[in-house]
Amino acid sequence: MPTAARALARPRAPTRYDAQNAAHSNLLWSPVVLKAEGFPEAIQETELVEEDGRVGGFALQAVVRSGAFSVLLEAKDATGKPVALKRIAKGEVTKLGDLRNVAMELRALRALLGGDSLLEFHKVLASRRYVYFVLERFGAAPGRPNASSHLSSKVASQVSNCMRT
Repeated sequence: MPTAARALARPRAPTRYDAQNAAHSNLLWSPVVLKAEGFPEAIQETELVEEDGRVGGFALQAVVRSGAFSVLLEAKDATGKPVALKRIAKGEVTKLGDLRNVAMELRALRALLGGDSLLEFHKVLASRRYVYFVLERFGAAPGRPNASSHLSSKVASQVSNCMRT
């Protein structure tokens, strides 16, 4: 095996930078910072069970899409009701501004969701590695009118209102 390939195959020993990066991440996601930034829902109160194919009481079905530091997952709750889980990787949110954006997204979701024609926001779950937003899965609610016709105008006004608060 060539030397370069061997060097790539060997695991890298943790460096001082890795330790500082871990300390920074722990501080950023600490209860004190989360409360100060208006994002107490991200505090891990109890140990959230994250097993293969399950998170808390939710059975994961499929990945819908992924973004910069989040993944949108299809899932079902304990009763079989379809939900969507947005999983945000704490390790990827490394700046205070990014944390504030995640907190702002939660406020926007709460302002937008609910009501007669829009999706329902269920809860926030937090583990050591992730924050999950649990939402009704679009198009999955029986008897709920199609939200897409109302969505664009309501989203624009609600997001605008949320950003001002």
